[in-house]
Amino acid sequence: MDEKEKQYTQWTLDETKVLVELLVEGIQRGWRDTSGVMNKATVEHKILPVLNERLGCQKTHKHYMSRMKYLKSKYDMYTDLQRFSSGFGWDPIMKKFTASDEVWHNYFKAHPRHKFLRYESNEQFEDLQIIFDCTTANGSCSVGLGDTTDARTNSVGDSHAKETDNVFEVDEDGCPLSSQQRSSEHNETPSAETSLKGRVEKLVPRKRSRTDAVRNLDELNSDHNDSMIDVSNKILSVIQQREERQQKEAEKREEKLKLEVEKKEAEKKKNNVWDAMKEVPNLDQRIKFKAVTLIYSLGMKDVFTDMSVEERYGWIQSNISSD
Repeated sequence: MDEKEKQYTQWTLDETKVLVELLVEGIQRGWRDTSGVMNKATVEHKILPVLNERLGCQKTHKHYMSRMKYLKSKYDMYTDLQRFSSGFGWDPIMKKFTASDEVWHNYFKAHPRHKFLRYESNEQFEDLQIIFDCTTANGSCSVGLGDTTDARTNSVGDSHAKETDNVFEVDEDGCPLSSQQRSSEHNETPSAETSLKGRVEKLVPRKRSRTDAVRNLDELNSDHNDSMIDVSNKILSVIQQREERQQKEAEKREEKLKLEVEKKEAEKKKNNVWDAMKEVPNLDQRIKFKAVTLIYSLGMKDVFTDMSVEERYGWIQSNISSD
């Protein structure tokens, strides 16, 4: 492959991401034919035009098939991990595989180059399940890997997995060969790891619904939002109660101060004989002076101030002569 063609067939992260999204959407819309395959015509008329228009690229069906082989190898790596031990799980929130340290240790002993699977987020795993898992049982590929393609090596800059000349071989019908068919054709003795994979390939991989993961995330977000709302309501309630309490205390202080002022005024008025005397009508100053003197000499100022105006006038007439 010359330099120009090699550069032309490279896929960026965004191109791969959009391709996967379009495939998942097409599968959900029922674009596969009766045999469960998204054929070449569908890809060329419904998938690639949208991809090329959205990202301004010029991908052909040949480029598409090359990228699908890469994605299939990536998905096989995920499923090999799950089949290796029942101790592996999947975190749909963090998009990571989970397992105990012992399970990871045993897996890395058999796959030392796959340590990134433990620490990196595997965002496309659930989408690749939708794309490749539906027809695993009969060995065909739901997106048309059975079409004849060029299986030459591609440069991959966006993943740890790489495609090689011998990873994907096809039979006379253009379908990928199984590991047993490849080993038979090349007259090679399978290694212990290959034998193990051959035995466990018969197991049905565990399937997790992507909608379940989304639902769990929505429920988690909903619970978190409800909790935040409850906390906010409690804080607002405490603030409101404190303001009401402060307002009541201020009203009590104001009422108490008012009563004290009125009490002092009443006390002052009660003890002021002269003010009480001035309230009595039709008395000249001389008589008022005599009456005040008499009241203090007799020690009856409280009695005099408690009298009504008429009573005061009558007491003065009875005790003070006009001479």
